[in-house]
Amino acid sequence: MNSPAKDMADLICLSSSPISVIGFGVDVFVGMLPQTPIECVTFYNTNGWSSAANYTYERPTIQALVRTSSYEAGYALAHAIKTHLHGQNGVTINNARYIQILAEGDVVDLPPEETKQHRLFSINFAAHRTIAT
Repeated sequence: MNSPAKDMADLICLSSSPISVIGFGVDVFVGMLPQTPIECVTFYNTNGWSSAANYTYERPTIQALVRTSSYEAGYALAHAIKTHLHGQNGVTINNARYIQILAEGDVVDLPPEETKQHRLFSINFAAHRTIAT
């Protein structure tokens, strides 16, 4: 089973995702925000919640970090990702069955990067997953 961040990145890259449907055309990464390209989304694994005693039922949390050169475009992309992932249930990807994916709060705009040319937005998700059978 992949990391939850990898699963969310793969899920958002499917043809029905907002990146494809709305045509944002940005690159998607896992675990590392590269210096380039500027317009990108990176998914990170975050703390998560306690697993079930038998360890087959996990409750991971995931952060999506959106970086763009425009405040409006960045917010729109972050909101589209939130809308696409929030409420997904019964999804199987990379041998993991996601019982439910929920956004934890709203899109948060972070202070600009040091150059003040790039905008950052964060969305956090909580998921319930198990191994697909």
